[in-house]
Amino acid sequence: MVWQTVTRRAGSPGWRWLWGALGLGLGTAAFFWLPVLLERNAVNLNTLIGAGDNYDFRTHFLSWGELLAPTLRLDWGATEPVFRFNLGLAQWMLGGAGLMLLLLRRVKDAGQVLFFALAAALLIFMQLPASTFLWEATPILPFFQFPWRLMGGTVALLAILAGAGLEAVLARWPKLRGWGTAVTVTFCLLTALPLTQPAPWPDFGDVFTFRMSLIEHSGRWLGTTSTADYVPATVDTVPSRNGDLVYGFLVDQPLDRVNRLSLPANAEVISEELKPLHFRYTVQAPEKFLLRLFILQFPGWQVRVDGELVEPELGRPEGFIVVPVPAGEHLVDVQFRDTLARQLAWAITAVSLLFTLIGGGFLWRKRLEIGDRRLPISNLQSPISLSKADWPVLGAAGVVTAVTLLLLNPLGILHLNSADYVAEPAQTQRSDDFGGQIVLIGTDVSAETAVPGDQVTVTLYWQAQTAMAINFQSFVHLLRPDGALAAQSDHLNPGDFPTRRWPLDKYVRDVHVLQLPPDLPPGEYALTAGLWVQAEGWRLPLLDASGSQIDDKATLFTLTVVEE
Repeated sequence: MVWQTVTRRAGSPGWRWLWGALGLGLGTAAFFWLPVLLERNAVNLNTLIGAGDNYDFRTHFLSWGELLAPTLRLDWGATEPVFRFNLGLAQWMLGGAGLMLLLLRRVKDAGQVLFFALAAALLIFMQLPASTFLWEATPILPFFQFPWRLMGGTVALLAILAGAGLEAVLARWPKLRGWGTAVTVTFCLLTALPLTQPAPWPDFGDVFTFRMSLIEHSGRWLGTTSTADYVPATVDTVPSRNGDLVYGFLVDQPLDRVNRLSLPANAEVISEELKPLHFRYTVQAPEKFLLRLFILQFPGWQVRVDGELVEPELGRPEGFIVVPVPAGEHLVDVQFRDTLARQLAWAITAVSLLFTLIGGGFLWRKRLEIGDRRLPISNLQSPISLSKADWPVLGAAGVVTAVTLLLLNPLGILHLNSADYVAEPAQTQRSDDFGGQIVLIGTDVSAETAVPGDQVTVTLYWQAQTAMAINFQSFVHLLRPDGALAAQSDHLNPGDFPTRRWPLDKYVRDVHVLQLPPDLPPGEYALTAGLWVQAEGWRLPLLDASGSQIDDKATLFTLTVVEE
């Protein structure tokens, strides 16, 4: 069997090269991952791990249906077009074919191909809910946050399986080498075309540093993230915006990091050099004092006074650098340098790159393996020469590219373009006018029949009619025949998008998950939706065509609850 072949050849030169390549790849990336590992306690990383929220890996597992589904066309008429996290139709079908041929022992270098197959299987498993126990048992994994981040590596491994399978097929039927490869390449290109259609960005306006600073300050991302990820662990309170400090953005000058309001009388600080990672000041003071700098004490900052390395103090609660300066005139130099951990990481990366270059040069100089023969590189054809079998592949790629650019793109076939209060992806089109401000233009429901204890997913498609001065909340209610509430779902911001910021030319997709009570009696239940102001307790009225109020909610459909 394949596994027996692998175990017999585990010590073969091919496997040694494979493990060597993996080691060199890991070593080359050491500049990135090793400092994170060694200095992880120096910065705030705990906020990267959520509990039941967007940062909790448990809320981002995928199902087999999602992984194997075809790619969706993006809707340019949506504020946030739905993106499907999938492996790609061509990727998993061709990779699966390669796996079948591997099991049938039809592929070359079966041991190495099996390695990639097992790696792909592991990554796929790690994206499924069944792998929860591994995510919980491995301390570093929750920091990845989203299991679907492993999808990039998965499709790369599937590509290797697909290539191995295609090579086996062409070896069996060499006459298919040209057109068979062309059909395979065309299949990959066609199924990936929807991914070439990201929604165009509106005109953003002029881009300059001060404006970016203002936009950052007006939102939630104050130099890091809303949860203060990656700031030094010594920061108790994230500093607020300082107008004097960011003034340099306005006049296009380097930022002055000195807290000049804290300088004692008769003290003078003259800026000699101001760079993002290097600050040098001439300081004159009649007595010793503490020079407070608007620089967070992050590992790597070195402070020298008159060339002598000094240990800075820590300014609480912001975690700023505080430099003790003696009386008199002194030169204070603050520079960011690599720590010992980063120097070690860079050394490992450099050595790994050196061995990679030496190993690659050795292989190219000596020989390349082609099939079961070894030929000196001098006997190989020029890498730019094309065989007869290559032309159908180039032709197919050229045709797909030309048709896409000249026909599919201009006609808008590769994406949806909802407009005029129509949500093309919605199962049901609607036109429910709430207060002349927001229209419910469509709905989706996961099921119209359920049993007690089920979850019913209801998707609402909202679109603003006018700019709004307040934020509305959305609700979905399941009503008993007597009008009493049986179940509900409420969102503080419909679609996680405050209504005051809604554009007028795009809809907002608002997904509600309704949990049915386990003791809900069988019967017919009305499912309704609407908008309200939680702080004041009033709802937006539902209007008819004449503008008169007819209700304060819209009835979506009747849910039939049956016994299990």
